[in-house]
Amino acid sequence: MQIRVGFEMEYQLPAPTPMILALSIHYSRASDLVRPDNLVTQPAVPVTAYRDGFGNWCSRLVAPPGPFSLSTDALLHDTGLLDAYAPGAQQVPVEYLPESTLVYLLGSRYCEVEQLLDFAWQQFGNGPTGWGRVQAICDFTHQRIRFGYEHARRTRTALEAYPGLLAFELIGRRSYKSDDRARQTPDRLIARKDIVDGIEQGRTRLGLRLREEALRRGVLLRPLNDTLYWMPPLVIDDAELDLLAEVTVAAIHAALA
Repeated sequence: MQIRVGFEMEYQLPAPTPMILALSIHYSRASDLVRPDNLVTQPAVPVTAYRDGFGNWCSRLVAPPGPFSLSTDALLHDTGLLDAYAPGAQQVPVEYLPESTLVYLLGSRYCEVEQLLDFAWQQFGNGPTGWGRVQAICDFTHQRIRFGYEHARRTRTALEAYPGLLAFELIGRRSYKSDDRARQTPDRLIARKDIVDGIEQGRTRLGLRLREEALRRGVLLRPLNDTLYWMPPLVIDDAELDLLAEVTVAAIHAALA
């Protein structure tokens, strides 16, 4: 079968903006392309490319101020077969992993590793390892998280996608919801109100309060327990650094108020 792959993204830019784009089909599927995924910019600008450490084909350009768009329209041949199923796959101890795989163990700014660590071990630490553990994590995720463009936001992170962890911090192990309407008990309603009250009153950890206050001001800051640190891009300018500092100070004052 053939799959049409494409996108069109539009920007309104206040100044010349360097961009690094990871929007190309992976090189391992290059031979399956029926129509190439050529990147089209409007207005036209020079584009260079390189392959990153993960094998992704990345494009570099400087977008001009004003309206700017990126698009592609490719066609890909695919067999339609499911991914390989290997339930007997074993877990390899970290100390025996090849060096080329260690980069995949690093944290991501989109996933609050420190805040999810204890929860992850409690949820999956006593279960099977290897393929069984990966399958358990996938099942848990698919049962609780639904993709939707209406929920998308460039500052959205893993913790927001699973509010149960925040609920656990505020009300412990009390049940607060059920997908079955018949099981929406008064106790669960009270628990949900307690969660809302706790968030409004700022009873979450300081790091979470700081992060939420910064998000309200348009900046994503990452808490490490009760410590806050920055991860600015290398292309950040002085004005953006000043804004980051101002938002951080304002978030701290608001969180401690």
